[in-house]
Parts: sequence; structure tokens; C-alpha cells
Amino acid sequence: MVAYNAWEELTPIDPHESLSQQGVQPGDAVGTPSIRLIDLQTSEDTLFEQGAFSIAWRADGAVAYLEGSEQDFHVNRPGRVPSSG
Repeated sequence: MVAYNAWEELTPIDPHESLSQQGVQPGDAVGTPSIRLIDLQTSEDTLFEQGAFSIAWRADGAVAYLEGSEQDFHVNRPGRVPSSG
């Protein structure tokens, strides 16, 4: 299995301009992140977690990732690392 971050853009962002120059304000939703898994044997691609990104996967199978309070990513809003237990 391979885990990867995916992104559905809600607001086009130009990396050469600041967010404020593009009319994006703190709290605006700019995209929806997700973590997806690909089974390398079957090529099946499945959703692992919607509204989450930056996965870390240990050899023993434990995972950690960042998720927001909503599925969409909002500029300057904090996220959290969910509890595994």
C-alpha cells in the first residue's frame, strides 16, 4: 500500500502572488485535502480520510495525520492530530 495526499482546489491560487493580493482572506476555504491509498497489487485507489493531509505511516502500521475542524482547508485555521485511541 502507498498513501498519498490529494487536493481538490476550491479557489485557484497563484503561487507568485500573496493570498491577500488574490482576494483570499483568513478563514476562506481554498481546497479540500484528502489522504488516499493505492493497493500496489490491485491498483485500487481508495479514500482513507477526507479533510486530512500530511500522513506519517510507521512500519508497524500506526498512522498520524493532520485534520481540520471541517473537510475544507481554511486559510489560517488550525488543524489537529486525531487521537488513535
